[in-house]
Amino acid sequence: MTEDLFEQLSATRLRTIESAQRDGATGFYLPDHRWEEPVYLLDGAKVTKEEFILRSGLEHLLPDVSAVKCSRCGREESPAQWHKRCGMPQPGSVACDGVFF
Repeated sequence: MTEDLFEQLSATRLRTIESAQRDGATGFYLPDHRWEEPVYLLDGAKVTKEEFILRSGLEHLLPDVSAVKCSRCGREESPAQWHKRCGMPQPGSVACDGVFF
């Protein structure tokens, strides 16, 4: 009986995601079960979590955002630095030109 419930929940989630894709929605769908992966959509297209964060404008809604990372050097900062240039000094007195995401 429990397996039927899990299957029903998974099927409902899948239908919801497929409907959102057809409608060209932007959003994310967290897994109902450990074996499922989160799904991120931008205008109906499946994208990676990183791309979703960079392009959606909805990054503040993600449940596990506690730091942002520089796309070039990997330095972590607070979410307040999102989409800002890193500028961390690099060897040879050149500043890092990465962006926090």
